[in-house]
Amino acid sequence: MKLVKIDDSLGPTLSKDLLIDAIVVSKDTKKGAEIINQERANLDLPPLKIFIAPSVGASDGKPISSERIRKGEIDRQGKLYVKAVMA
Repeated sequence: MKLVKIDDSLGPTLSKDLLIDAIVVSKDTKKGAEIINQERANLDLPPLKIFIAPSVGASDGKPISSERIRKGEIDRQGKLYVKAVMA
């Protein structure tokens, strides 16, 4: 088994030169995997098995996501950069 990082919406999933048989996504990105399978069907490639990975909570209990990391809310381990303000 080999894991391949996907840096764009399709990554190497449409390559006829690579043997890819599965994709791991979050429940929030499952639609992207379905789009990949539609594109694969257009190219006469077999569909990928879709595995949904469970979410992991950050220190504030909200899911860790790349969006939250990019926004600077949390680090890659899910620790808050700034303490939450209580109302």
